[in-house]
Amino acid sequence: MQMFMRCYIKTQKKTAWNSVDCVFKFKTQYLAIVQTGKQIIPLHDEIREREENSDGFHQISKSEIIDNLNCLISKKNQSEDAGSEEYVRVAERFIQIINEKTRLKFVLVKDVKQMLKDNGISFQKKIPRVICNDLETYYHYTFNNSARQSNPYTLFPGFKGMGLVNIYGKYHYYVGGINNVKQKIPRAIRLRKITPLTGDEKIIFELIDGLTDMMNVEFVRNGQYTVVPYPLKYIREFRELKNKKIEFKKKRYSTVV
Repeated sequence: MQMFMRCYIKTQKKTAWNSVDCVFKFKTQYLAIVQTGKQIIPLHDEIREREENSDGFHQISKSEIIDNLNCLISKKNQSEDAGSEEYVRVAERFIQIINEKTRLKFVLVKDVKQMLKDNGISFQKKIPRVICNDLETYYHYTFNNSARQSNPYTLFPGFKGMGLVNIYGKYHYYVGGINNVKQKIPRAIRLRKITPLTGDEKIIFELIDGLTDMMNVEFVRNGQYTVVPYPLKYIREFRELKNKKIEFKKKRYSTVV
């Protein structure tokens, strides 16, 4: 794959080339990577709903929690893991802890969560998370915030990894992070358009693997993917260095004259 830097004279007047990151040649075809104003956004409505379900100050009766857990154990409401020996064991442990550790008729969600953690329940493990997800699905409260979980699907599509999407017949790619989304998102995930300058869009599917390979490097952006193929960074730096040398020579010449 051959790559060419965009070459134009920067002026105050904006042109279409201002949004072009690079033009590259793949086989006999030419394609451009173009910046866009589009960006990926989380699934806001569902995030808000899940945050409300995990509200620690939500008050609920102790008997209701126990009844809900018993229903999950009896498989009246089923998830993929419901009914397994481990699921039943952990759910029964939930009930035991809640029965033994509080005499209050009504409790706060956050207090129950802390009570469970203090007595050996780890929400880092699969089954406690599944039980909490089932409580959220069927009873609309949970002891474990699921907003950032990737199963059964992520609420932050495109914020991790790389991918290709079709928007109204035009192909765009995104470059997210290497790791899962943290509490604070450090940058917007922008969509860049891949535009065939010659040929048709079939060529995009032939080159996308090679293109992502050149962005799947961690030495350019301090342990993160690059948003354009990494050779572009070095081409830009070479060009900037060359321009600085030219400007330096001009200044020396004008000073001598």
